[in-house]
This record gives sequence, structure tokens and C-alpha cells, in this order.
Amino acid sequence: MSSYKEYSEKLTHCVYTMMQPTINVEDVDTLSLEKSLINRLYYALYNRIIAELPDLQSSTTANKHMQINQILLKQSSKRSIEQVQQVFNDMKTLREWADYKPNDSTPPYNLNILQNKVYSIVKREKLF
Repeated sequence: MSSYKEYSEKLTHCVYTMMQPTINVEDVDTLSLEKSLINRLYYALYNRIIAELPDLQSSTTANKHMQINQILLKQSSKRSIEQVQQVFNDMKTLREWADYKPNDSTPPYNLNILQNKVYSIVKREKLF
């Protein structure tokens, strides 16, 4: 479990560091950078959730993302899990846009808010 959790913490720290104004990213297209950061935030969240799902870690099933969503939906009657499920769905939608839909218009998002939401989940002692 800890390796997934540690990886998720490293990913959120990477995003936070890359968002700081001291980083010189003048040669990088802003939208490309933001899409990369969205992708890293999504996988930080993904790894944090899967850290507590050992059956899913060892599963050979193709779509663990869908399985995570189903698990979160089943437990969404708990307020803390409902929040995780909402952030997961928002991040999954944004990640799919960032990775697979270059011709779609940009959905509304705020990287600072996304980073804070994901980080608040990643740093939790326990999700389930």
C-alpha cells in the first residue's frame, strides 16, 4: 500500500513544484503544460485510491479506472468517499480531455483548485 501512497504524494509534489512561478517554462506551450499537470494530478489521485485496494492492485483487469469509479460509487453514501468520488470523476474527465481530445474546446478548470483538492485526498491517512 505505501508504495502507491508515496508515489501519489510525489506526483502531487511534482505538480505543486511545476506550478510555482520560479520555474522557467517559457519554452513550453502553456496548454500542453497544463494538460501534463492535469494528467499527473489524475494519476496521483488514482494511485492514492488504489493504495487502499489491494485486490485491484493485483488485478489483471483492463479497466481499473472504471472499477475504481464503481467502488467509489458503491461507497459514496459516506460523505468522505462522496468527495473522493466527485474529485475522481472531475479529474478523470479532465484527464481524458487532456490526453485524448485535442480538438475539443477547453473545459473550465483552475489548476490551483484541482491541485488543492487532489492533495487534500492524497494526504489523508485513510480513505476507506
